[in-house]
Amino acid sequence: MLGAICAALLAATVLVTFVALIFRYVIGSSLSWSFEASLAFLTYLTFLGCYLAMRKNAHLKVEVLVARLPLAMQA
Repeated sequence: MLGAICAALLAATVLVTFVALIFRYVIGSSLSWSFEASLAFLTYLTFLGCYLAMRKNAHLKVEVLVARLPLAMQA
């Protein structure tokens, strides 16, 4: 369910950006709301995607520093 919401937000961002591009360069008139809508969609996508990745334990991990610590401190 949450993955579908993230996919819909990404699709909405791409669609709004594409429509804004068409309006600006083909029609010659810019959409006043396109930047704010894209920014809101990407913000929600970032936070929901982060939550989804944390829930699935799929977040990228940087283990370079942890691997250099003694075993007692790695936990």
